Amino acid sequence: MLSALMQNSNFYLNYTDMVLALVLSAAQGFLVCFVYRYSYRGVLYTKNFSISLVLMAVISSVLIMAVATNIVLSLGMVGALSIVRFRTALKDPLDIVFLFWAISVGIVTGAGLFFLSLFGSICVALIILLMTRLSFTTRPYMLSIQCGRDVSENQIHEVLKKHSSRFHLKAKNKTANHCELTFELRIKEGSDAIVNRISEIEGVTHAVLIVYNGDYVS
Repeated sequence: MLSALMQNSNFYLNYTDMVLALVLSAAQGFLVCFVYRYSYRGVLYTKNFSISLVLMAVISSVLIMAVATNIVLSLGMVGALSIVRFRTALKDPLDIVFLFWAISVGIVTGAGLFFLSLFGSICVALIILLMTRLSFTTRPYMLSIQCGRDVSENQIHEVLKKHSSRFHLKAKNKTANHCELTFELRIKEGSDAIVNRISEIEGVTHAVLIVYNGDYVS
C-alpha cells in the first residue's frame, strides 16, 4: 500500500518553474537583506543574520517545492522539522518580522504564486521603509549626571525643564561625597546643548547624554 501511495503521489516538477522559483526567492531574499540593513537601528550590525535571511528564503522555497511533489515526503518532512529547535536569541523584535518575511517569501514562491510573492514583498518593503523614516514621538534620551553630594537637584531640574518637554528620574545613587543621577527625558527641538548647560552647574563633574532605544543604544 505504501509503494502504491508513493507512486500515485509523485507529481511532475516543471524545471523551468523550479529555476524561476529559486531565482525569485534569492532575489527577494536580497531585497529582505537590503531593507534590513537600511532600517537597522541597533548598535552592532550582524552580517551573518543578513546572509541567513537570503538563505532562509531559498531553503523555504526548496522545501515547499519538495512537499508539493510528493505527499509521503511531505509527511516525513513535517515530522523531521517538528523536532528542530531554534535557540538563537533575537534582541530586536523587528528581527522576527524580517525572519518571518524571508520564510514567507520562500513558501509563497515555492508554491508557484510568483506575482503574489513579488507584490507582497514590495508592499512589506515600502511599509518598513516608511515606518522607519517616520517619527511618531520625540526620541527618548538617557542623561547620566555625576556630581558632588552638595549639588542642589533643583538646579538640575530647572535646566531639564527648560530644555526638555518632560523628564523622569530613573535612578539615584548617593555616597558620602558623590551623587549619581539618571534621567529619562524628551529633548525639545533645538535644545541639544542640554549637556553643556548641565556641565556648567557648579559641582557637576560628569554628564553623558545617550540615545535610548529600549534594549540597546545607538
